[in-house]
Amino acid sequence: MVNKKVFRKGKGPVFVEVVTVMPVALSNCPSCTLIFHESGVEKEVNREILDEYPVEMRDSLDKLADVIRQLADIYGEQINISFINSQSFAGIYKSLVHRTRTYPAFIIEKTDVYTGLELLEIRRIIDAYLMKYEPRAT
Repeated sequence: MVNKKVFRKGKGPVFVEVVTVMPVALSNCPSCTLIFHESGVEKEVNREILDEYPVEMRDSLDKLADVIRQLADIYGEQINISFINSQSFAGIYKSLVHRTRTYPAFIIEKTDVYTGLELLEIRRIIDAYLMKYEPRAT
């Protein structure tokens, strides 16, 4: 098991950016969230919005959520995960710079890119960064 609080020597956590298609929900609109939350229908409205998306997309988002949870459980504070909507300006920019057209795309330390949901492959890349800066035993 990895010690979740040990950082790379002289470095902070490994940065992992996840560029993916993100569903629109009430949380994207603060005033809408407030209105629906106060009226007590926020959860139902969000569920209704998500139910309108294709089953394949919902399944893909569920798989992505599982991978992210597992990465957080394995690495804890050793990684810093951020999400970028592939349809936003930042998402389009990242997709162009890293030459990726399939999602989700994991951009690790702004250089290594992996598209897909294979946990072992994502871990291999993250582990390489964690091992790169660890002090060697003498």
